[in-house]
Amino acid sequence: MDGCTCSCAVGSLVSWRVVARGDAAVTRHCSGCGRDRAFASSGRFRVNASGRCLDVWLIYRCGSCGRTWNRAVHERVRPESLGADLERFHRNDPALAARCAGTGGDCSDYEVIGPIGRPLRVRLTVEGAVTVRLDRLLANQLGVSRAALAPMVSADANLRRPVRDGTVVVIHGCPTRR
Repeated sequence: MDGCTCSCAVGSLVSWRVVARGDAAVTRHCSGCGRDRAFASSGRFRVNASGRCLDVWLIYRCGSCGRTWNRAVHERVRPESLGADLERFHRNDPALAARCAGTGGDCSDYEVIGPIGRPLRVRLTVEGAVTVRLDRLLANQLGVSRAALAPMVSADANLRRPVRDGTVVVIHGCPTRR
């Protein structure tokens, strides 16, 4: 199979959790410091009513001086359109705050949790704002170069894109550790 010297077949589906280490930071001008600084999510929301509509913001803090900045999550939406998330915004749900913070910054520091067997059929579950490319993640996990990885991966996988939650990748052949 694709240069594999053993008699392997693609096994059952395994899951890899790709977890961001730390929160995604947003770099912006801080009026307290007078320069561009990294703002990190406080994990807290502000919900404000304006007539029959709501605004929801995620509160960020400057890493240097602590000044806050409210990043819009929802603007001028009807409460019923938020469904169960409305109560989660009011409770400052940590998982929801992490998910919302993950869309605002960049995080290429991650870890992968899951078995490494050969051959593989892998489903990726992405937690947090992970921006690593699929080819880099797979090559690092399997211990092969990205050039050696390309012919081993199913043709429908777009290796140059960032990893996405729910992606399934079939790796043919038996990669050997570098």
